[in-house]
Amino acid sequence: MKQLFTASLLLISSTIIFAANPAPIVKNNPSSVNNANTADDITIVTRPVIYGLWGMEVPNNKKCTEFYNFKTANQLVINSAAEWATGVYEYQPSPDNDIKSGALAIQMKFDNNQSDCSGHRTELNSDVSQYYIHWKDQNSIQFCTSADGDHCFANLKRILP
Repeated sequence: MKQLFTASLLLISSTIIFAANPAPIVKNNPSSVNNANTADDITIVTRPVIYGLWGMEVPNNKKCTEFYNFKTANQLVINSAAEWATGVYEYQPSPDNDIKSGALAIQMKFDNNQSDCSGHRTELNSDVSQYYIHWKDQNSIQFCTSADGDHCFANLKRILP
């Protein structure tokens, strides 16, 4: 009987404690959900497979590397010796790189008109170019003028992801 009385007393007192401290009501307010950042939040960002920094050795000047930085929001930065150029790109990957090459379109927006790795000054402002991208492996690509990957003129190696 004593045990039954003690168990009943504990049950009643625990109910009183929980009633005194009600659980907070959480509403699914979209503005409060989006603004709440915790250490456990995970953000997934998808990027084009071509995203990252690529380097190309210039055939006539092995000491100079031309850099292509494919950034987020389809932004592109090219550096070749003293030349700096910026633009936008659109990359359409192929479902299977062994069968068909992906397509890359580049539109230049700015060029500082300085000498590049070949020693030439080529103004790239507002130039639009289209290339086919032939993947040799995960870290090596070629810029080609044909979709079959036969007429390629530039070999780029991935430097940073």
